Amino acid sequence: MKAKLFVVAMLVMMGALVMGGQALEAQAQDQGAVSTAVLAADSAQYVLPSGEWAAGSRVADAGDGPRYVLPSGEWAAGVAARGAASSDPLAIVRRSTASYHRIETAEQGGFVPLFDCIANLSDAAQGAMGIHYILPSRFDDELNLDEPEVLIYEPQADGRMRLVAVEYVVPSVAWPEDADPPEFLGQELKYKTTMGKYGKEDGVDPYYELHVWVWDHNPSGMFEDWNPTVSCSS
Repeated sequence: MKAKLFVVAMLVMMGALVMGGQALEAQAQDQGAVSTAVLAADSAQYVLPSGEWAAGSRVADAGDGPRYVLPSGEWAAGVAARGAASSDPLAIVRRSTASYHRIETAEQGGFVPLFDCIANLSDAAQGAMGIHYILPSRFDDELNLDEPEVLIYEPQADGRMRLVAVEYVVPSVAWPEDADPPEFLGQELKYKTTMGKYGKEDGVDPYYELHVWVWDHNPSGMFEDWNPTVSCSS
């Protein structure tokens, strides 16, 4: 009888652990964090959110959710594996941009920096966007989940660049004047004539845009322009 009770207790405990892991993942997704899934059946570790992938170390709660240990060398594989098995649009965006955590990969792919780090100068509490790396060949009237026009990086104190978001852009000149603004990911793109403090005199032409903070939690919202946790003061 004792042996049977022990087996039952163990099964209950294992079930609780599995449900607990699922709850953690759901909570992270609800918070807009980028932790994605258990990497393997024998691992209780999760893909590390927002930028500490390079260090691969255990990080305490940073105020916007827990940080988990990054299994050595598997950060990209973990993200890609989840994205490949999921039809979630944000998972697809992460899968297609995971390699750009290494800014050298982005530069080799043709992405180039536009202006310096963009911060909200009129309301510092709203935070910043970061440094925009654009791929000019993608600026047309089409938007594709796995081909964002812009990658956004936050400069770090040690000189690294941390990928925090992507941006989808349609130049105004490429969109019919009498048409409604383009829509993407269930959002209407915002019409802009400036980029931060930069405007027409700096070569900025009118455009439609949508930020997607897939690589850093944004307390203001996944699709907001500014992120209060991002800073240009490296």
